[in-house]
Amino acid sequence: MRTPIVFNYLRYSSTNQTGGVSLEMQQSTCRQFIERSPEFKGAQVVEKADEAKTGTTFAGRRGFSAILSEAKPGDSLVIYKYDRLGRNLLESLQNLKRLEDELKVSVYSATEPNTPVVRNLMLTMAEEYS
Repeated sequence: MRTPIVFNYLRYSSTNQTGGVSLEMQQSTCRQFIERSPEFKGAQVVEKADEAKTGTTFAGRRGFSAILSEAKPGDSLVIYKYDRLGRNLLESLQNLKRLEDELKVSVYSATEPNTPVVRNLMLTMAEEYS
């Protein structure tokens, strides 16, 4: 039987990014979330990152593309905040649908409530902010 994987996805837009969401901050917060969450006990943690990549498109985001190709049913994806997933509402929702409905991968934010309503509001705000 395959050990479930928790993909820890990290993304930052540029080397000048402000607001405390460096790769190191995301990594530390997500690791703490994974360690204290009982549903991840025994899972293998795999980190994927997209450095200096915009969130307004998924094009060219090799780390995220790797997750889509490697993920199997029962795996999970942890992101720091929903805006790290993306700042394009339509593409983000399409990728969430693919992950959750087609690939059967659970998606979690390490810092925001993990409910569909909050997630959709946060993704809407992320697009508006960009």
